Amino acid sequence: MVSCRGVIHGIEKGLSEDRLLESLESWNATILSACMMGETESVLITFESTHVPHNISTFSSAASCIDANLRDPMP
Repeated sequence: MVSCRGVIHGIEKGLSEDRLLESLESWNATILSACMMGETESVLITFESTHVPHNISTFSSAASCIDANLRDPMP
């Protein structure tokens, strides 16, 4: 299985993996897992794909997804 990881921002803090998986939808790749990144409003998503989708649906609205390997490191 080939997988890749992406990050979305602006999601309510403290959501469980089950709740995240219920609310996330990708048109181009299957979502394998999703978890909150600590106490932030960011979510790390693992896709069954070779490329991270540019956009996904979350709580019925669009969110930009950034390749987790390309994001800027924390200062």
